[in-house]
Amino acid sequence: VAALSSGQRQRLSVAAALSAGAGLLLLDEPLAHLDPQGAAELVERLRALADGGTAVLVVEHRLEPLWLVADRCVVMEEGALVADAAPMAIEVALLRRLGLSVPGWIAVAEAWAAAGRAAAPGARAPLDGAPAAAPVVFVPLIEATNLTFEYPNGDGLHGVNLVAGAGERIALVGPNGAGKSTLLLALAGELCRGAKVRGRLVAVPPNPDLGLFCPTVREELTYAAVELGLGRESRRVYDL
Repeated sequence: VAALSSGQRQRLSVAAALSAGAGLLLLDEPLAHLDPQGAAELVERLRALADGGTAVLVVEHRLEPLWLVADRCVVMEEGALVADAAPMAIEVALLRRLGLSVPGWIAVAEAWAAAGRAAAPGARAPLDGAPAAAPVVFVPLIEATNLTFEYPNGDGLHGVNLVAGAGERIALVGPNGAGKSTLLLALAGELCRGAKVRGRLVAVPPNPDLGLFCPTVREELTYAAVELGLGRESRRVYDL
């Protein structure tokens, strides 16, 4: 198990539950940490179990993988049930109000319809002459050159070069076991040395329980403020 990625461990935990042969499965975010293929395979398996007579209840906020296979969609808000119907009968406006992302094909259909309305006669064109954005000066905050780390089984990082700068938001993508978490741990200096970091770096683990250890929210925030030398009653704690 120690050789598995977090996504692979997630699939293993679900497989262990399935091996128990229960007639009712309660799954709390089973798609977390799974790549698209792994999520699709798990959803297909759960649908087959339901077709065979097993009751499957999945707690998720990732709606798209389950939208076409679930029999019912039960929506909760502040401890109460606010909708219970087939997925296609759920109001999209309700999902958006709750901050849930609607399935991609629904969003595309809405965007297509909106584009059609914008192209209709009388639609206002965008204004010309808007001021150009000021050029952004690239400041590298972390640099890794030929970053290499190897697990006992041979997996790991093999000569990774990466530069990230101020103001960037970078999506690091890849299937389960590709090395994404390993790369983040290596950049944070927890696995090996080799990355040059300018400024303060904070690594946030996928499981929040691994990063939270104080009994209250205020103490959790105060701990970081004290680390930064801002004192226990800093304005930053109140703002956060």
